[in-house]
Amino acid sequence: MGPPSSSSEGATARPTVVIVGAGFGGLRAARALKRAPVDVVLVDRHNYPLFQPLLYQVATAGLEPESIARPVRAILRRQPHFEFRMAEMTELDLAGKRVLTTGGPILYDSLILALGGETNYFGLERIRAHAFDLKDTSGAVAIRNQVLSCFERGVLEPDAERRRALLTFVIVGGGPTGVEMAGALSELIRLVLVKDYPRLNIKDVRVLLLEATDRLLAAMPPRLSTAAERTLWRKHVEVRFGATVQDYDGDRVALKGGEVIPARTLIWAAGAQAVSLAARLGLQTAPGARRRGADAAGARTPRGVRHRRRRLRRIRGTAAPDDGAGGHPDGGNRGHEHRTAPAGRSPGGIPLPGPGLARHHRP
Repeated sequence: MGPPSSSSEGATARPTVVIVGAGFGGLRAARALKRAPVDVVLVDRHNYPLFQPLLYQVATAGLEPESIARPVRAILRRQPHFEFRMAEMTELDLAGKRVLTTGGPILYDSLILALGGETNYFGLERIRAHAFDLKDTSGAVAIRNQVLSCFERGVLEPDAERRRALLTFVIVGGGPTGVEMAGALSELIRLVLVKDYPRLNIKDVRVLLLEATDRLLAAMPPRLSTAAERTLWRKHVEVRFGATVQDYDGDRVALKGGEVIPARTLIWAAGAQAVSLAARLGLQTAPGARRRGADAAGARTPRGVRHRRRRLRRIRGTAAPDDGAGGHPDGGNRGHEHRTAPAGRSPGGIPLPGPGLARHHRP
């Protein structure tokens, strides 16, 4: 039986722990309190956690959105004294020990904030308006739609320059997300789409990975950075260093130094920061707007480095795709086929953003 509603929380003998955020941190905190003499209330605006490391596979048609999401209620169904509320936190009343949400206030005795992060555009508002990002399933599905749309439009475009711009895909940021996205996108294009669009000249298609520093995967050992670069070049990804993007208007990517790259698709993977709610609540953040206390590099602990290395091996083709976490199995390799995705629902029946799409399977 779950904890009492917010109107009668004070009547229970057990203290109430409110956890805001149902990502990796929030779920781990909730599970850690399974045998504690407390009521646990988990709050998130979505009723499913998302395995973000595999979003690039959704964006490149390797997985459907429901493959990397599972209902919170199903994950924690057997945990006693637990309640989930699908609501968004708006304010925090520290004096009154209340979390204010779109679903009403929630009283707490102890509070855990696991708010997560969002894309950092470094103040470049035009890029925010025109670029794609990889922070949620809607963004991943939008990228997949954009890639297929550009190929369809490219087949019909008589002008060679406009056709090349349609078939130029720019990824900004040489971290794990950018590297994985660039490699997977090139594989999708050269192993699948080139067969589906025989009228297009593969020489017109470009995948560029732009990194502002002098190497990829800066949080990893240099030998892994070099291996990733070589592998991407073998996959026909143009890797460029010292390439700082200053502007993007939806048609042209402007680099520091004056170079302009005509491209209809720009995927921004150049940085992350603590969610804006953290600043509104007055929470102290580390440089780069990460919440203080988190590992600023995201991969400097031994466990984090091992995880990043496994992801790198998947890019290089030396390991099978990750099977997810918490029971999110990879859909696997089912050969060359197209099928229509379910109408935006997970195996547990939860709503997911994005329409059903034709799925392209790699060989």
